[in-house]
Amino acid sequence: MLLPVYAGSVNRWECDENDHLNVRFFAHKMQQTLQYGLIESGIATGANINELCRNVSCQHMRHQAEARIAVPITGLFGVLEANDQHLRIMTELRNTATESVLCTYVIVIKGDFSRIDLDKTELPDYAMPRGIDAHDFYLADRTADELKTMGCAVIGRGVIQPEECDADGFLQMFMYLGRNSDSMP
Repeated sequence: MLLPVYAGSVNRWECDENDHLNVRFFAHKMQQTLQYGLIESGIATGANINELCRNVSCQHMRHQAEARIAVPITGLFGVLEANDQHLRIMTELRNTATESVLCTYVIVIKGDFSRIDLDKTELPDYAMPRGIDAHDFYLADRTADELKTMGCAVIGRGVIQPEECDADGFLQMFMYLGRNSDSMP
């Protein structure tokens, strides 16, 4: 069962040059949906939510539709699987006015979640991966020097600002996508 845990809308300043919600802000609204869903379901508290989100090992993002200025948005949260190795969650953003799906994320958080006893939801067909299986990213533990040696190119550079970080000083999840978006010519 998906629980409605986020309510908001698309602001002009969150839109790109085509008046569509920028991927950074899709990811920001999904992060808020994830965080409030974890707190609302009793899986996390305000005290440990940032630490828990730093244990995300996989995010499969599927964007189904554009969101334009002033579109009302509802964020939904559901647990797909909980065991002694990870928690698998689905978050979804919908256009509140039309109920159409805007995007879905399947998120895996590493840790022991065997104590979680919540109603589980099934992953709907529209949220399933198309062509690329969702799994831990094989380059995630590589250093910048190792990646350069492997032929990866630097596409962006900059200084992380305090407002891009969580209360503990770590870069917020949505900012990874934001920084990639900023680096695309």
